[in-house]
Amino acid sequence: MSLSLFIRKNETRERGPDEGGRPTKRPVSRVVDLARSLLAQGTVTMPLTFSQLTFSTRRGVVPLVLAASAGVAAAMVYCSLEGRRRRRRRRPGRAPLLDPRSKRSKLVLKYFDLPALGEPIKILLILGGFAWEDQKVGHDEWPKLKPSTKWGQVPVLSTDDGFAFSQTKAICRYLAKLVSIDGTHKLYPDAPEVAYEVDELMEAFEDVRSKLMPTLRVADVREKIRQRERLFADDGEISVLLTKINDVAGTDGFMIDSTLTLADVWCFFFLGLLRCGFLDGISASAVDRHANLNKVRRNVANLPPLKHWYEAIASPDNFYRGFLPPDGGDNNIVGEKNTNDDVPPPPNGKKKKTPKVRRLAPVLL
Repeated sequence: MSLSLFIRKNETRERGPDEGGRPTKRPVSRVVDLARSLLAQGTVTMPLTFSQLTFSTRRGVVPLVLAASAGVAAAMVYCSLEGRRRRRRRRPGRAPLLDPRSKRSKLVLKYFDLPALGEPIKILLILGGFAWEDQKVGHDEWPKLKPSTKWGQVPVLSTDDGFAFSQTKAICRYLAKLVSIDGTHKLYPDAPEVAYEVDELMEAFEDVRSKLMPTLRVADVREKIRQRERLFADDGEISVLLTKINDVAGTDGFMIDSTLTLADVWCFFFLGLLRCGFLDGISASAVDRHANLNKVRRNVANLPPLKHWYEAIASPDNFYRGFLPPDGGDNNIVGEKNTNDDVPPPPNGKKKKTPKVRRLAPVLL
């Protein structure tokens, strides 16, 4: 209650009839006088509290008790309203906040059995230590699954409560804001200027991928290979783009500021995709000529969680050998048969079966 309103409400009170029989009015104790003086002096700009006013009344204890009760009630109301305001209320359909440390909930990643757009999400899930399941989508299953997806495409990352994350780069940025390798910084920086650099490099790699997209629609295999060879020639469009990205990247095995970021993860994924053998007509030498980018690839590939994961699943029958460390099994040669069949077991101690790879529709990339 403001001072002026308090004065208007409590300025007068009936006391008794005067000599003429009319009721007389008088100020209520010293409270109104105090309020008037404070208001006149301009020393109070905020409404005077109930407890401040009751300290000046004639009735000592009772008003003080009432003031204390009112103060407690006001504090409770304030805390309730403030807590409600600060509490993060998730509207229907909003993405939940995932916790890498929680083992109670399990995420499910749905994607095809090839290292394309689902791979960077998988990499972040591995680095973050999330509890997750790698659910492969078969070629025959996709027509049935497609109508149930939000945008009619995969990858899709689903939670226990039914929420489905979609769009690869959006999922990667979300996860990278939660994942930290050394415990001091996240893979997606908080600083806007550094986050911009990460996004810029990711989009530069996407420009490279956009140059490849038309070749995926070429039905004739020989013509497809010829087009890709032209793109990766010394003066080819993709080689020019990769050279520019290589010149921007650091020389110490990191894309930005000697710090592991989402840009490094994306570089590792993209070079692995180019080298894994899924895209016909792309030689390893065309990719490995970019020294700075390959330092980043080697750096990320040797992270213990990723190295263990790919060593456990890589085999001559699938495309994951392109993600092994350069010094650890593939010798920088795409398509070379691996004579070592002793693949280290995955984390659960069981050796994974390597399913036969099937070529899927070009839209997967």
